[in-house]
Amino acid sequence: MLLRTPTRSPETLLSYRRVMRTLENHLARRLAAGDLLHLDDRSLQLAITWHDLRPFISASTDRQYKAALMQHLREHPSEEDVGRVVMELLDPEQGLSEIENDDRLADQRKRNLVEPRGSQQRARYISPADWHILITALCASTSQVGKLAALWLAATRVTGLRPCEWETARRHGVSVVVQNAKSTNGRSHGPTRDIFLGGIDPVQLRMIDSLLEIMSMVPDGAFVELYNRVRDLIADVGRASLTKRSTYPTIYSARHLFAAEAKRELTRIEVAALMGHRSIASAAQSYLEARYARGGGALKVRASDRDMDAVRRANGSDPDLKH
Repeated sequence: MLLRTPTRSPETLLSYRRVMRTLENHLARRLAAGDLLHLDDRSLQLAITWHDLRPFISASTDRQYKAALMQHLREHPSEEDVGRVVMELLDPEQGLSEIENDDRLADQRKRNLVEPRGSQQRARYISPADWHILITALCASTSQVGKLAALWLAATRVTGLRPCEWETARRHGVSVVVQNAKSTNGRSHGPTRDIFLGGIDPVQLRMIDSLLEIMSMVPDGAFVELYNRVRDLIADVGRASLTKRSTYPTIYSARHLFAAEAKRELTRIEVAALMGHRSIASAAQSYLEARYARGGGALKVRASDRDMDAVRRANGSDPDLKH
């Protein structure tokens, strides 16, 4: 099967890979349950997984999955006969039956998406009591990554790193040097940032050093799989230990808590420098408000002068720069 190869920006290709990792996780769960094992072609397994998910995801998410799958097929073509089956699932010939099917799909989504799903169920704020329950449950988990998940959350709450940034973060003296995850698309104040650790207590310092040591030993190419395992465990343990909630913690929740604590104590320039943002408005628009800073204690890390100067240069004309 040959597909026309359109021009895609590196950012678009990266977003497709992120979407495909999510779809791969859905497929992995089906395979673990013994489903689809009779099919040898990976693309066909992925296409069927997407097809079966369609009634349970929004139309916009559906389009993202489809676009990512089409790109996957360009990069990993199937044998011709299998490819025709895959393409029939992805891009069926439009006719009355397909139009009727689209209508049925829309009706199914209306019923299935009445309750919050996906990002609507992701908790940005976690109360001190729920935080304690989650960390305790993760440490008690029988999973091989249970204690790592608890450490990952706790260290993220202290430093404010994006969870994915731990892959390349390293200690340099009394600071952690972080490669800014958003630097390639212009949303960061620079390629790296320094998190000054001079104010944190010895227990927190050992915790950060432990996570950095673990990350330094992760083999090349293995981080994404480890990240996905930790992310999924946090979601599963959160739902099991924090019952009857409308939202549940994610691996990103700790960064939201850090943001609230930072916004309570620091200027917008300092917050942007610590969180790897280019704009001083990013934390205000996308993260928890300062009033949610409860139970975390005083913020112990600080931004470097270099990073704060970079934020000032990026926001030089902003009327709120001095606030």
